Formats: sequence, structure tokens, C-alpha cells
Amino acid sequence: MPTPPVAELGVVRRLATRPVKQSLISAALGLIAGALTLMFYFAPSEIGPRITEWPMYFGMAILYGAPLVLGVWLLILWPLYSRIPATSVLWRPTVCIPLGAVSGILLYFALLRLVFQLPSNAWRSPGHILVGIIVGAVTCAFGCRFKHHEQSSNVA
Repeated sequence: MPTPPVAELGVVRRLATRPVKQSLISAALGLIAGALTLMFYFAPSEIGPRITEWPMYFGMAILYGAPLVLGVWLLILWPLYSRIPATSVLWRPTVCIPLGAVSGILLYFALLRLVFQLPSNAWRSPGHILVGIIVGAVTCAFGCRFKHHEQSSNVA
């Protein structure tokens, strides 16, 4: 069997890694949005007006959230992103963003319960509900954008 030319292998590598980067970037943007939500929601009530200490909430959310988001990305988001075609109805923003918000809440509370062993009544906190919604919705919003851009660049 003949080996493909080196130029063809380079094109295949670029096409294979671009969706990985786009999917990972959308998950990272969801994490950042969730960390900002935590900071702006919880810091004023727990720290008060000392705004210089608010970024501590952002940093802690990134430190605790990054491994969790990476795990969710590897097990759920990347397989979905790579297997669902760009032409699917699931990539429409009116479908994907609400599904992402609901999935974000469910995954967020599952992780709170399993990893951090928070009590099951944590779901009553509007701040935690908001974080789940924001992370899921922002991740899916950017995922939709990247997927549609990927489709338009493949057509051209």
C-alpha cells in the first residue's frame, strides 16, 4: 500500500486538530464565564465591598473547575462535537443553547454532589443554578459558532 505524500498528511493533521481546539476553547470559555458568575454572585455577599479580594473567587473557581471541565470535555463534549455533523439541528443556537443550559445545570449539580459532596439541597441556591446555566449555555453558544464556522469553511 503506497504511503500518502507528506503534504496530504499535514492537511489531515490540521483538519483533525482544528475541531479539537475549537471544542476545547468553547469549554474553556464556559469555564471562564462560570468563574466570573461565581465571583460576581458570591463575592459581594461573602466578602462585602472589598473588591480587591473578589478575584480570589475567580481564581478558586478556575482552579477547582478546570479539571472538572476537562473531564467533562473529554468524556462528553469532545465526542459530541466530533460526531454530530455541522448540518444537524442540534447545532442551531435555538436548540443547542437551551440544551446546554439544562445539561450545564445537571452536570454542575452532579459534580457538586459527587466530587465536593455538597448536600443535595445545594440545588436550591440561585447562585449555583445560575453558574450551571451560564457554563452550559456559554459553552454551547461558542460550540455552535465554531461548528457553523467550520461548516462554512469546509464548503468554501
